[in-house]
Amino acid sequence: MIKVAEYLLENNFFGDIRRLTKALGKEYVTLDLTIRRIIERNFLIMRFSTYRMNLDRYTIFAKVKEQPREREEFEKLVLSLPYNPWLRYAGIQAIPQKTLMLTYTIPAGSPIDKIVGLLESHPEIDKNEEIEVYKLNYSYYTKPEKFSRYLKYGVIKTMTEAKEEIWKTLERKTSVDYSEAIGIRDDPIDIEDIVIMSYLEQRYPVTPIWLYRKRGGLRLGAKTIRYHFRKHIKNRYYLGVYLQRPPNPEILDTVYISIVKGRDAKKIGYKLSKTPYSLALCDFNKNICLIQFYCDEHDMSLVNEILSSHRVSILKDLITFKRNMPGYHERRTISYITYARNAKRWYDLDEAVVHSSLAKAKVIKKYLKVERIPEDRLPK
Repeated sequence: MIKVAEYLLENNFFGDIRRLTKALGKEYVTLDLTIRRIIERNFLIMRFSTYRMNLDRYTIFAKVKEQPREREEFEKLVLSLPYNPWLRYAGIQAIPQKTLMLTYTIPAGSPIDKIVGLLESHPEIDKNEEIEVYKLNYSYYTKPEKFSRYLKYGVIKTMTEAKEEIWKTLERKTSVDYSEAIGIRDDPIDIEDIVIMSYLEQRYPVTPIWLYRKRGGLRLGAKTIRYHFRKHIKNRYYLGVYLQRPPNPEILDTVYISIVKGRDAKKIGYKLSKTPYSLALCDFNKNICLIQFYCDEHDMSLVNEILSSHRVSILKDLITFKRNMPGYHERRTISYITYARNAKRWYDLDEAVVHSSLAKAKVIKKYLKVERIPEDRLPK
């Protein structure tokens, strides 16, 4: 299975299974079973560039007055946040306590001050604590080189166990990839593009036909999906296939986030994304990167050693222990309820708030098989 996963990662594969059998030299039935296992374990995912879709991504940190005690309290808080249709992520972090981390993707050039102003007056937000805002448009998602070398008997190593491999990656002379920043920023061509990308961001089906058949959640046929992917998506917004998370979350049960600034910020963020333990979101203009580590809590000393060996200063640290707070995080995919179908453009900030409920109902009715999509994956 790992050999197949390596090929999918390295080649950003999304195509016909028969082409995959030729490339890997495997029988169709054998490969089909392996692909099913990869899909069921859900550790690979496809990623698309919101920057190229003409959206700006902002990460915001605020303090809540009281820590939610139940999942229902957290959900109520999330739904009360301003400009909700544009929200991509909300989560309460374990350390520092009561830290609310938010990610918004909004139309390029839109004023984030509107959202921040409403957060400052929100009844659940602590007004005595400063709200921090970072514009992080560029993405280095997790794409390990030679994934198998980070495994031991088929199980992923901790960062400490893989220390030698990590340092080899960091010491290798590699140019930082700026390809996402090159090219035209365009609103998606039509609503079908966004529906397809949104679905692929939550589940990697390997082949277009599985979006429609075999558990697929879309009402679009395989031919239509292939057309939109090849003609509209692939060369505009598609970044590739990545690790969504390490395949053994019970081993790497801690998420450590560090926001760093300095000459080496982009370099260290990019190189760490070449291991199975990290991803980075960056602001190239200010030399700032948010680096997210998947680790064991005993790996923290190694993380600090890595960061201190580079020319960066740490602006902020956060830690989430997955086993302690599994319910206080909500992630959303690219939002098709913020797109004006007839005008073929993103709504502006306020338009989306007004029209998103109607847009949601129309898109779900026409394009989605809701019985095949978990309720928490449908837009709020």
